[in-house]
Amino acid sequence: MSRKFAADMRKSRSRKRHSKKRVVTSIESDARAEQRPGIFNLLRNPSTVLFSAIFMVIFVFHSEVVRSSRFLNNDLLRQQEREQRNMKMMQEELNNIVDSSSVNSMQYWEEMKSSTNKQELALLEVNDEGRNDFAGDTPNGRRDYPVQNSLIPEIFHNLADLTEPYSNADIHTPFFWHIAKSGGTTIKHMYSDCYGLVEACESGIEEGHLDDQSLQIITLRHGWTFLNVDTTTPDGIERAAQFNIALSGKADLISSPLPYMAASKLFIQGHKGRMFTVLRDPIQRAVSLFHYLQKAKHEPTYNPALQNMTLEQYAFSELVESNFITRTLLDKMEAPLEEIDFEIAQDILRRKVLVGYELQESIRRFELYFHFGDPAPNATCKEHYVKTGSNRQSVSQLLSADAPAYVELKRKNHMDLRLYEYAVELFHIQGSMFEAAE
Repeated sequence: MSRKFAADMRKSRSRKRHSKKRVVTSIESDARAEQRPGIFNLLRNPSTVLFSAIFMVIFVFHSEVVRSSRFLNNDLLRQQEREQRNMKMMQEELNNIVDSSSVNSMQYWEEMKSSTNKQELALLEVNDEGRNDFAGDTPNGRRDYPVQNSLIPEIFHNLADLTEPYSNADIHTPFFWHIAKSGGTTIKHMYSDCYGLVEACESGIEEGHLDDQSLQIITLRHGWTFLNVDTTTPDGIERAAQFNIALSGKADLISSPLPYMAASKLFIQGHKGRMFTVLRDPIQRAVSLFHYLQKAKHEPTYNPALQNMTLEQYAFSELVESNFITRTLLDKMEAPLEEIDFEIAQDILRRKVLVGYELQESIRRFELYFHFGDPAPNATCKEHYVKTGSNRQSVSQLLSADAPAYVELKRKNHMDLRLYEYAVELFHIQGSMFEAAE
């Protein structure tokens, strides 16, 4: 009995020792925890951890937004600087040449030519045989132009620079870049009706003339005259090129919506084209084109799916155009556009295109530049077309700026919008070319 009691007493004392040890260990652990840095104490609280994580996410996101905004602002500043340099370059070219004491536009053109020749001479290159390719024609009738200081594709050298003088004695042919729903049809009809010009456009293959085997001047509706070719499609341009329409001298005006292909196929160095166009706000043009194509069953681009579409559905569909003007000018219809493409398009407009914007003033400038002369005896003929072509609804009448369709059209045509703004500036700058004639 005494042995059992003694054993029980030893077990009781052992449990007490272990219990005291656990208490001491817990106290020491708490003491060590209190001595740790504050972050470890915070991590023991789940709500604190969650709040800290949310704060860190917000902080990182804010930092990224600030950094992205800084980069975006820098890109925008660089873009604006490039555009300002281009505009300044164009203004300086004109200011250095156009003298307020000039008595006529031909003096201006001669001075422009002299200045241009000096610039071109500085670009001459001598090939391996010691021959200057700039000075002579190649076997295909085209010259090899150096392009070190120009972004313009070589084929556009088949179109005359604005700095080259023009007179009725020239063998260069006016080339109208027809941009759909921008007043181009008005321009073409006016030159046929009021000025009696022989035009090369889509009308030339009407009444069975697509099968003609030789180039002819034909008379169609209203007594208007055309060449029997179609310069508005790739196949038509190929056929017109076979007839050498520029070399023939039979066309008073060549019109096409495909400037890149027309420049490469229809013109050569000895018989250049002189490009002019009329531009319209890209969003306004897109809206107008949508309403037109909904009912224009005679158009090759007519799509019956558009009949039951709303403008918003059209804007978000794959049927809507995306930077069509820039893509057409560069013949880059599928590949993604880059900033260099915009700079090339700017350079082409600045050097190669007489820009039309306000219709009545544009027609006046075209008359002075190309020496089309006075319209037909019917004094109201030109005024009729000017009034018809100027009667357009503004984009604000068709679509509000905060409408989803407007926002989407603006997104899909962002480069065309920039090019349009640049063209409007060019239109005002080019006005100094015609001040002497006023």
